[in-house]
Amino acid sequence: MQQTMLAMGALLILVTLSMNQQRSAFLVQKSAYLREMESAAADFAKVRLHEVTEQAFFDEARVNMAILDTGVSDLTPPASFGTDPSEDATNIADFDDLDDFEGFVDTTMHQLNLEQFQIRSEFSVRYVQASDGKGVTFPTLAKEVQIEATVLDRIGEAQAVVRLQKMVVITDYLN
Repeated sequence: MQQTMLAMGALLILVTLSMNQQRSAFLVQKSAYLREMESAAADFAKVRLHEVTEQAFFDEARVNMAILDTGVSDLTPPASFGTDPSEDATNIADFDDLDDFEGFVDTTMHQLNLEQFQIRSEFSVRYVQASDGKGVTFPTLAKEVQIEATVLDRIGEAQAVVRLQKMVVITDYLN
């Protein structure tokens, strides 16, 4: 009877050690998976932010600017940020200036091993002071474009979130 109890105790210890080892391996794999998702979101956000800030004009009033115009009275007011009536809010190819991206939401799929997951990106645009990057509620010669990229698992739960922003100054757009 005593040998049976010792054998059961040893078996219990062995099962516990095995379960702890499997749990540890699972946590390592989960951590690596989350790092991969975060890295994918950061890469996607960097590329999209670069595309937007390099391809869109500063403002509708400054399309094809050849000479620096430092006036701000004709710049788009912050309350009018977003797509113009002539632009399709779902077609990024229609966006011609930075403030068109205000509130724009985009998704892409990323492949990781045999699984695909979705990266959802949301843009925000605001006027900022060029000297310190602080947001303001009136037109200035600087805008901040922010992208928030969120990795969603198969059931739509957020697994990783990356936020990047870039300040763009009107002088960046001189031809």
